Order: sequence, then structure tokens, then C-alpha cells
Amino acid sequence: MRRFILIALFLLAPLFAVTAAEKNVLFVGNSYTMAMARIFAEISKAGGQTGRHEQVTFGGVQLRQHLEKGNAVKLIEAAHWDYVILQEQSQTPGLPVGQVKEMMDPAVEKLLAICKTNKAQPLLYCHWAREAGDKANYPDDTYEKSRDRMNATFTRLNREQGITLCQVSNAWDIVKTKHPAINLYAGDRHHPSAAGSYLAACLFYGQIFQVSPQNLPTVKGVDAEQAKILRDVAWEVAQKAKK
Repeated sequence: MRRFILIALFLLAPLFAVTAAEKNVLFVGNSYTMAMARIFAEISKAGGQTGRHEQVTFGGVQLRQHLEKGNAVKLIEAAHWDYVILQEQSQTPGLPVGQVKEMMDPAVEKLLAICKTNKAQPLLYCHWAREAGDKANYPDDTYEKSRDRMNATFTRLNREQGITLCQVSNAWDIVKTKHPAINLYAGDRHHPSAAGSYLAACLFYGQIFQVSPQNLPTVKGVDAEQAKILRDVAWEVAQKAKK
């Protein structure tokens, strides 16, 4: 009888095991990251995912400026991080290739090396295009043209430097195309609305923790019906993520 009980307990043990592994996540970016990182921390707690979730963000800065400021590097080196999320300034990835290679590539390479030295997994935050494209640099630009230029940059960096991508741009595009009633943009038509930030946060949640965000709660500013759609899209993209 005792043997039977021990065997039964052994077989049932996985059912009672804690499935959430502690993961410490640091977000490095600018205003596209600020609200999203706060939502990520909120939904991670709701989903039972433990660990520290922090951000180093300054409005409008490029990754090379993060290197110059030094705050992010000091934090990466001072603590253990399982993941470090790197977000470039919104227009930079869509600039001409020569400029991107001068302004963005070296910063990604240096931050990638710093992360690896400190045993952190870097993820490149592949953000969305502005609703009307980058008119400041391309007067006849469109959302589609800008999206394609930026995605080409992200794909190239994955290929050349081996950095893993979190393709928020792909999730954004799916929602824009299939669920146009969901407004992903804030009033300036390039920063994220609450729905846009929630979409990105759910995608990072799914990709980092490798669990579905589909049962997570919504957040302020996103109604329950839209939140479900955003979670479903985020999980669809997370499952296709390239390592």
C-alpha cells in the first residue's frame, strides 16, 4: 500500500509543481517602451510570473545614446537579468541602410556583447511604423513603406548579429489589417495607445515565458473584448518567434 501511494505521489507531483520560472527582465528603450514595460510587469504578476521587471527609458533616445549615458550598461552589469529588451528610436531602423549601419548596428553589437558577457538573453524590440510613415525623412512615405524598411533592418540584424527578434511589428500589422476598429495609436498617431502597449506587452509575455497570454486580465483603457483579440494575436506571433 505504501509503495502504491509513493508511486501515485510521484506521478502526480508535476501537477502540483510551480510552473512559473523566475525571470528577471530589463527593458532598455524610450517612450515606445515606457507604458508597455509597466503593463508587462502588471500582467506578469497577474500570470504568476515572478522576478524583477524594470526599465531604463528616456524619451526619444537611440540605443547608441543609451551606451553614452551608461545607465543601462551599469544596470545590466550590476544585476542578473534573464532577458534584456532593446528598443531603438522609432525612426532609426527605417533610415537608409548606410545610416542605419552607422547609427544602429554598432550599438546593437556592443549591447549584444554586454548582455552575453553578463549571461542575459537580448531581444530586439521590432516596433511598428508610424501610421502615416516617416514623413520627416521621406515626404511621400506610407505606413507600408516604413514598415517594410524597418522590418528589413530587424531581419538583417537577426541574420548578421544573431540577435533574437520580438516582432511586435508583425502583431501590429495583423491587428491593423484584421481588426481595424482597435486603435493601436495614441493621438499623435505614432506612439502606442493603451491597446498598442498591451499588445506588445502580451507578445513579450508569450515569447519570454513561453506560455499563452490568453487568460491574462486586461488593463486600464482596453475593453475586455479587444483585450482578448490582442492576446490571441500576440500568442499567434509569439509561437512563430525565431530563436
